[in-house]
Amino acid sequence: MKTERNSARRALSSAARVVAALVIFAFLVTACEPALGSSSDGDGILRLSLTDAPLLDEEIDGVWITISGIEYHRNGSWQRAEDFEGPQTYNLLELTDGESALLGELALPAGQYNQIRFLLDIGDEGDDAEEEQNGAGATTPGSYLTFEDGEDERALFVPSGLQTGYKAVGSFTVPENGTVDVTADFDARRAVVKAGASGLYLLKPVIRLVVENQAGKISGAVEADAVDGFDEASPAVVYAYEQGAFDETAETEGDDASEWFANAVTSALVRSSDAADHDTHEFTLAFLAEGAYHLVLVTHDGDGEATVAAELEDVDVQAGETTEGIVIEL
Repeated sequence: MKTERNSARRALSSAARVVAALVIFAFLVTACEPALGSSSDGDGILRLSLTDAPLLDEEIDGVWITISGIEYHRNGSWQRAEDFEGPQTYNLLELTDGESALLGELALPAGQYNQIRFLLDIGDEGDDAEEEQNGAGATTPGSYLTFEDGEDERALFVPSGLQTGYKAVGSFTVPENGTVDVTADFDARRAVVKAGASGLYLLKPVIRLVVENQAGKISGAVEADAVDGFDEASPAVVYAYEQGAFDETAETEGDDASEWFANAVTSALVRSSDAADHDTHEFTLAFLAEGAYHLVLVTHDGDGEATVAAELEDVDVQAGETTEGIVIEL
């Protein structure tokens, strides 16, 4: 009888050890699983598109860029997106008011990303840059400006040169065996800068990455009895700021008005509507992350002088939706 009890105890002890081993094994497997947003061995698809905020310089009718390659940052290094088919050339001024162009569907390792960069066919600001820029009939790289008056094309130069590419910042996750849609939002208003009296035009890296299913847009109108500054020569612009972020004094500092309103998330030109009421003018602010926004209407006189004409606070944007019926009154 004693022998049978000892055998039973040994059997229970062995079973307990097996159960304990299984629990430890399960814990180790769980602990080794990748955390949310970390990389994994599988691939997913990045559908990458391109859009732009408007340029206020009425003399420029084309901001052309040629993208020869796209790279993503992963594991501490930059890697080439092999699926991108380049070169591709776009006029950024045709991609405003919510318009966008699909750059490609890129197979990337699944995981979280915080930046990508565009390899542009673009001038490199060197010792002979001014000579090339001002040369009669000078040929330009694939990224350049065109002008309404038919003036020769002017090359765009990147202060950092070609080595680092044109970086875009924003967080997105490529799902394993899934697809994420991301739009790269250039801002030509802030990116295209005339370098003093040299005649050179620089292209500064002002670009954000927007996950499309996390963004919405605002469709609105400006109403006024008497409207000044609503034509191409004297544009009116609506700037969108995150609620609480607009400080008029800080945003209009300095003599160079092209640097004003630098902290706006995005902007849109106010355009005349086709409605019978000609005192109504429309605008569209697209690719906005979900949240509350402060809208700032800025008008310009014939000399380009900018005036904050009206404001509208707490405009709510929901992901995947259009906030309609927004009216700014003068």
